[in-house]
Amino acid sequence: MDEKKFHTLVDSSFNLLTASQMSQEHLEQLTKELSHQSNILRRTAESIHSEAAQASKKSVKDITEQILGDFKVARDEARAASSEFRTARKSSFLMFSVIVFFPWLILISFGCWLHYTGKIPTVDNIQRLLQEHAMLSEKIEGIKQEYDIRSCDGRPCVRVDTRRPYGDAPQHYYVIVSEQ
Repeated sequence: MDEKKFHTLVDSSFNLLTASQMSQEHLEQLTKELSHQSNILRRTAESIHSEAAQASKKSVKDITEQILGDFKVARDEARAASSEFRTARKSSFLMFSVIVFFPWLILISFGCWLHYTGKIPTVDNIQRLLQEHAMLSEKIEGIKQEYDIRSCDGRPCVRVDTRRPYGDAPQHYYVIVSEQ
């Protein structure tokens, strides 16, 4: 009977050893598969991160260019209005001088005034230009106060909230972060 127990014990040990080897091989195979899947997941995450960074840079550049364009248009309009106002002021002063200092040119000045009426701004036109200039100046100051506009390598730049992009890939838009 002891011999039968011994053989049963040996057979059980052999079966346990075989099962252990199979489990070890299965575990090694699962480890390799897990490692492979982990590498795929890591590469996918790196790709997503890279694409998100590129999209963010492009969106920031687009927003900055749009804001810069708006500032340039406002600046050009303000300069044009200021230039037109200076021209109108000089013309008005010259007309006044001619009338006051040269009375004999009154008729000639009147004739010139009638002839060039379209080119000499009226008081309403000057008033409209002054209001437009004031409005544009207020808008520019409002934008400067509301947003954190800085100079990045000599170019204007703003902070944006990259947590919530708007728009479809590949072009995303981001909300400009308010200073308040």
